[in-house]
Amino acid sequence: MKNENEVVGMKEMIQKAKPLWQSKKMKLSEFRKLELFEQHELLAKAYDERRDDVYSKKFALEEQREALMMFISYAQDKELRLEKKLKLDKQIEKYDAIKRKIYIEKIEPHEVAAKQIIKNMAKEVEEKYGISVEREERSHYPGGGVGIARYNKIAVTISVPGYCQKTVQGREFQFRDSYSSKNDDYRHYIRDTFVEDVQVDLPKVKFKVKIRGDYGGAWTENFDVELKRSDGAKKKSGDEIRKIALQKAGEILYGIIEMQQEAGISESQRPYVGYHTVEYGDPIFSKQITANGDAGLTADYIVVSSDCKFAVFIVQEMIDHRIESGVQMRWTAYRVTLDGKMAEVAEGHSYERGELGAAISFAGVSDDGIALQTREGIVLVRES
Repeated sequence: MKNENEVVGMKEMIQKAKPLWQSKKMKLSEFRKLELFEQHELLAKAYDERRDDVYSKKFALEEQREALMMFISYAQDKELRLEKKLKLDKQIEKYDAIKRKIYIEKIEPHEVAAKQIIKNMAKEVEEKYGISVEREERSHYPGGGVGIARYNKIAVTISVPGYCQKTVQGREFQFRDSYSSKNDDYRHYIRDTFVEDVQVDLPKVKFKVKIRGDYGGAWTENFDVELKRSDGAKKKSGDEIRKIALQKAGEILYGIIEMQQEAGISESQRPYVGYHTVEYGDPIFSKQITANGDAGLTADYIVVSSDCKFAVFIVQEMIDHRIESGVQMRWTAYRVTLDGKMAEVAEGHSYERGELGAAISFAGVSDDGIALQTREGIVLVRES
């Protein structure tokens, strides 16, 4: 909802951005009906078009300078040409300064304001309804020297006092193709999310998530979630098992990294903890790793069972590299229980130019256990 005082406070800026409704064929009355963050975004876009005009002029001057430079060393009037070049240099510097000024004074404030308003809207929904939305991304390398495919989706977490926290996922969309950039569709790259039409009738919660992608992409996900009652002891167990799993993950990674350091393996080949298929995310060695096994991981890398009695995490590591078959990756899934016992529950490995599809990823959580997607199919992990 727009804050009317903020809208009035923008009046002067709106009037100065007169190319907006002229170029977009938008009436001022229509502009005022937009949400406040949309007004900021359109103003930023209008000023960005003005900056593009400056860039076009600068580019034309640079072409002139390039053409001039081709003949300076051969020309009889070398000094005259050098003088012209210096004048062009000054003009180009002038346009560069104008471009920077337009961005700093006109574009950036609106971009920052729009992002902050969207962030505040999300915070308001989370505080009022306990609903938060995150973007999840995974990558997949099919091998054979092609590119890496990229996918994304939303994960919505509902946290209501007195009920178990629940996370549900939206549809997954591919936005980057492995084989050709012509097949890329960044309209499905999730840029912003907005929770709307929330209806709370505990234990049921209904809502919609409006999603904006790049290049005008937009779609809506509908959710109808039923929560289960919980108690304080269960929440404490969830926090406890997550802490134990983080410590165990750190111990494993620290051990692998220590071994690889002794073997002289480069940092680019160090292990990762992740939950995406072939995810090349932040390497664990870049975090704070200490001898006590604290790897500085976050809870996002740990999946806890619905009864909070065990957790699962996945370690990804490069274990070989051969000329004829390429890199060999290994994925290992571990289960950790409240008593600190740990066991390997799934393992897969493959060469990039040979056997494919060995990556392990999380497929979901139910009352029956934690589901893993493996090359052989779905593996359901239980407490024992």
